[in-house]
Amino acid sequence: MTRIYLAYNHGRRETLTSCGLTEKVNILVALNQWEQFEKIRDQIPIDKLCLDSGAFAAMNSGFEVTYESWFEIANSKQHDEIFALDVIGDAEASFANFERSLEDELYAIPTFHISSDLDHLKRMCKDKRVEKIALGGMVRHTTATQRREWLKWCFNIAWPRKIHAFGVTDEKTLSMFPFHSCDSSTWSLGPAAFGNYRSFGGKIPARKMRDFRCEVFHYLKLQRKLEGLWSTEMKQFNE
Repeated sequence: MTRIYLAYNHGRRETLTSCGLTEKVNILVALNQWEQFEKIRDQIPIDKLCLDSGAFAAMNSGFEVTYESWFEIANSKQHDEIFALDVIGDAEASFANFERSLEDELYAIPTFHISSDLDHLKRMCKDKRVEKIALGGMVRHTTATQRREWLKWCFNIAWPRKIHAFGVTDEKTLSMFPFHSCDSSTWSLGPAAFGNYRSFGGKIPARKMRDFRCEVFHYLKLQRKLEGLWSTEMKQFNE
């Protein structure tokens, strides 16, 4: 099935911890949010838990993520999936971190960025150790049309490996490509910052709300829809 991860944000945690969610959700936590997340994780009904290296957040905020700090948390055996430490803008360095994690007997998913040459993706796909690939760098840098065109090229190269989409949870894109998983912060950032509710189909004047259950339910419903849409494609992954 296409698994939709809700990107965790500690400042908007109330929906997950205090609003009486009864259905389990998939959560992606960036490395820089992990310490805070651990304190409240038992309050969230979690299905699958994913660790992100936090490279995107680090790039935007200026803090440094070292391999050692990433590995300490990644190797704690608490996650269903782990993304390798990414070096945005340096495809070779990113893949070197993937290889280093394998040497340390930890499988972490490598990322290929939209700014990198497609030849690097081809080399990644020839490596039998790569079971799943994450596609990233699409947020803020492309239009929807450009993003989907790039995804067509990537799927032509990488499919039928498992593919994750960073920062993509819109229904149109997820209905065009059989992603194994995806994530974004849109479920909470959209309504909190912009009053943009996918569940209501647009903007409403309710930015001070702290309860975004309607958005969580929207993505759970979308996940079920995608499960039916891509059931044939997902069978090859025994899921």
